[in-house]
Amino acid sequence: MKVILWETLSKTFREAIHTTRKLGFRYIWIDSLCIIQDDDNDWSVEAATMCDVYQHAALTIAAAHATGGNIGCFADRDGLLKLPFYVDISSRTSPVMPVNLHFTTYGRSEMKELGGGNPVLYGRAWVLQEQLLSRRSLIFDGTQLKWDCLTMHGTEKSPTSGTTRFYESYRVIRSAIMEDHDIFATADGKEQQELNTLFWPRVKIVSWAKIIEDYTHRGITKSSDRLVALAGIGQALSRHSEHHYMAGLWSINLFLGLLWSLPHYDTNAMSAETNFDVENNLHIRHEKLVAPSWSWASVTAPVMYGNNTILNDRICEISNVQVSGSIAKQAGQVTIRGHVRTGYVNAVYPYTIREAAAKVPNMTAPPPAGRMGLESMTFQERSFHPDEYFLFSDRQPGPNGFVDLAQLHRKGSFRFVRGTFRPDELISPSQELTFIAIAQVHRGANLSSRLSTRYDHDPVRVRTLALVRTEDEGGTYRRVGLAVWDDCAWYGYLCGWKEDLARRITTPREWKDGFRVKGKATSWMEKWRKLWWDDMELYECTERVGGDGPDGRWKHQHEYQGEQLPDLRMYKEGIKVQEKTVVIV
Repeated sequence: MKVILWETLSKTFREAIHTTRKLGFRYIWIDSLCIIQDDDNDWSVEAATMCDVYQHAALTIAAAHATGGNIGCFADRDGLLKLPFYVDISSRTSPVMPVNLHFTTYGRSEMKELGGGNPVLYGRAWVLQEQLLSRRSLIFDGTQLKWDCLTMHGTEKSPTSGTTRFYESYRVIRSAIMEDHDIFATADGKEQQELNTLFWPRVKIVSWAKIIEDYTHRGITKSSDRLVALAGIGQALSRHSEHHYMAGLWSINLFLGLLWSLPHYDTNAMSAETNFDVENNLHIRHEKLVAPSWSWASVTAPVMYGNNTILNDRICEISNVQVSGSIAKQAGQVTIRGHVRTGYVNAVYPYTIREAAAKVPNMTAPPPAGRMGLESMTFQERSFHPDEYFLFSDRQPGPNGFVDLAQLHRKGSFRFVRGTFRPDELISPSQELTFIAIAQVHRGANLSSRLSTRYDHDPVRVRTLALVRTEDEGGTYRRVGLAVWDDCAWYGYLCGWKEDLARRITTPREWKDGFRVKGKATSWMEKWRKLWWDDMELYECTERVGGDGPDGRWKHQHEYQGEQLPDLRMYKEGIKVQEKTVVIV
């Protein structure tokens, strides 16, 4: 092809070319014109160079509002309404420094924009690497222009400032790429060495985690592109780092990268029209291998890392990681030594696992309604929040979720455990799961202020990977979920504050006209039900010495040494735990 006729170009392309000429540039690169469409070989070659295209371009032009090629870059508007105006104010304290108020105007048709909302372009997964790899961008967003570079971002209404989703994480990633330095390099020499080597790289891992959350919440036409659509960013960062990029995770602080999950109630969803389409995502796993099960790329739905990731202490040993394949499809395994327990879980499924909604609707979180994330689930006439409790059993339950009466005791039926279990796929309640402890952190609360605390004597929250054995003769495992054990539940205790209203397990008869009421079991059936269910809904009894005041302490030891395996003496007698090495594929 020697020429492309002007009239054959879409309106958006023509106006982008017009903008390029007005800015004084001679060349423009447009992916759908420069990559041969429907040619897999050309696509794979060009996709591998996408990093260089955007990173070395002088400017990226984005038609952020355009839903199609017929929309164009420009929109009809009254330009004067987009300009801010300033009102000077005299200052008695600083006569030299000018003081003014900055005002912007909004018409009625623009009031919707103030409620948030994201341009349709930025709801697309492929566009994220364009945003992060571009040195500077000129953004046509409906009726106003926006601009962005390493030093600032702004709009016509707010020339020196603006709002961008995950802006700080964007800045960290882009600075490392554009300034050609190792993103995980330590801070300057004035910092304490321990802070440099341990804390600083974790800060960068948290930035990467935010990028993954943003990326997976965006829409993508082919779920098989989940790795390749982000490969350019990983490639750009790897060039200047001694640490390896593997299946969407980084070799440094890999234990933190493993702690992704599918949230029951997604509070991070984007509002763009092109964001991830939950309703039409029929399969939570890819039809063909895209990534190892321990990678977030192995699932097709949005993932979350949660808050305070940086505070977790590693309590496992990762001895070996192997990854092979192309930028689009990778296989691999990770070898971890740590504390291992086994058991069974009757899982509450995230709304994003649509297979669960079809097969076990009563155990699937409903779509968020009202105050997002406050919806409860019901099991055996008990109402609970899946982010506060999960249903666990040490022994394999029967079809109705209970063992026979001869084995009726605390370690028989499913019971409530403090924490949350977030499955990656459908899991049978009779499927034995292997849990390996990855990280833990102190997590308490000041009952008067309701603020979280992180004291050494506070209860322990432990994050574990839920695994099942593969059919491989080598005895490997694959990941099927993430289990978080709160209030020392992993160690066989319950050291938290059951009295916290957010942690109550309620029954229908406990509430009347919106108020909690007290009552006693009156019939033999209610008394029998209380014997074989109520007595088992709390994992263990609270054991506390020294009173409930600030000087009181929990009976079992909470202090531990981070970055190593915990002392086996931390576990309550009777808890079956072993130190073991597992290989996860």
